[in-house]
Amino acid sequence: MTTFGIIFYQLLNFFLLIAVGFVAAKKKVISQDGMHTLAKLFTSVLLPCFFFITLYRAFTWQELLGVAPMLVITFCIYAFYAILFAVLSVVFKVHKKRRKVFQAMFAFINIPAIGFPLIGVLYPDAIGVYIPAITLVDSLLVWTYGVWLTTDTEKTGKKAKFNPKRLINPVTVMVILALIVTLADIHVPKLILNPITALSKASNPVCMLYLGALIASTDLKKIFSYKEIYLGIGIKMLLFPLLMAPLFKSLPISHEMVNVSLILASLPAMSSLPVLVKENGTQVEFATSGTLVTTLASVVTMSIVAYFGMI
Repeated sequence: MTTFGIIFYQLLNFFLLIAVGFVAAKKKVISQDGMHTLAKLFTSVLLPCFFFITLYRAFTWQELLGVAPMLVITFCIYAFYAILFAVLSVVFKVHKKRRKVFQAMFAFINIPAIGFPLIGVLYPDAIGVYIPAITLVDSLLVWTYGVWLTTDTEKTGKKAKFNPKRLINPVTVMVILALIVTLADIHVPKLILNPITALSKASNPVCMLYLGALIASTDLKKIFSYKEIYLGIGIKMLLFPLLMAPLFKSLPISHEMVNVSLILASLPAMSSLPVLVKENGTQVEFATSGTLVTTLASVVTMSIVAYFGMI
């Protein structure tokens, strides 16, 4: 299957689940209170379980050292885009209330729904090595720096002071716990592990249902009206991945790692961005727009990057 085919297939799953959430909200099956419950369930229970299962017993100390280049590259990609879009948010004259969300939109990527399946199909033998390394960097950055970026204003419109306690959340706790039990070679009993595994599998569907319900309560015309998102797509998902390709190829790393790095550099906005913004700020409509528009664009942009940039 081609890169285009893989992404298109994942997008079909993505949007079918969103459609279910959309219809459920329109039919009042999912109410406003129900949406709040779904968001809390996702961020406090399901996503922490997903990260724990992804990292649990996924590597040894030796294997972790072996994928050190992937850890460094992943961190550098995230850091580069975070800095770049902090600057571009000013250059593009993005509304001040949306600037941090704009930065988060293009700094953090859709790993679970598109990144992992794509890497898994292209490199099935290497997925067990790269996925934990990427997840480790992604989870810690999103749920620390990402939480800060999505903390905007209170519902009253008054500026909210960021509470450092938000950095200690269920996701960061479970990631650290997974690292401890994995590196210390501690076996978690199946009685505990099986329920966590079952809950982890529900994280992506619940997030998509929530997104669909959110879209049902949003002005669809506004979703496609943010010009800065289209500028961001051209720069982050097309221009810079193609510029990065020669750099990655010049590094003393395997061809697999080069291509995985290019995938990371060109992925769309993370699907959980609207959930994070809903929990911490007010720019939910803008975050929803970013997730949907970048995901739709990724079918074309990632296919171009794969054709011209990958080895």
